[in-house]
Amino acid sequence: MIPKSRGGPTSVVIYDIHALQERFYFGDDVLPCFETGIPLLLQRLRQLPDAENITIAFPDDGAWKRFHKLLQHFPMIVCNKVREGDKRIVRIKEGNPEGRHVVIVDDLVQSGGTLRECQKVLASHGASKVSAYVTPCCVP
Repeated sequence: MIPKSRGGPTSVVIYDIHALQERFYFGDDVLPCFETGIPLLLQRLRQLPDAENITIAFPDDGAWKRFHKLLQHFPMIVCNKVREGDKRIVRIKEGNPEGRHVVIVDDLVQSGGTLRECQKVLASHGASKVSAYVTPCCVP
């Protein structure tokens, strides 16, 4: 239980919420404020020596839906992820990583398996470099 602050409900800042239904987790004594970490990513990308060669990749449609409007001035790659038991299969659905510094943008990491598989498929299709940006990060 989170007590009220002097001014009323306690404010909690949540970055890049994974599932919108989580906003209802808190009771009346908490005021959730939803923010995104994408401005931090954009600031960092502008500082990179290869800033003109950046392509954004999303490992699945969910990440694309959450972030593509904030990153629309970059070329994009959308991947498709399928799970078969413990195995993740990632394929490129659209876009071309060849010769590009590809930055994978995702909204949740648990084991890192999807990021690893996404990196492998991007590299096998010619990405010159692969980086990742994720908020939040959850470790089981």
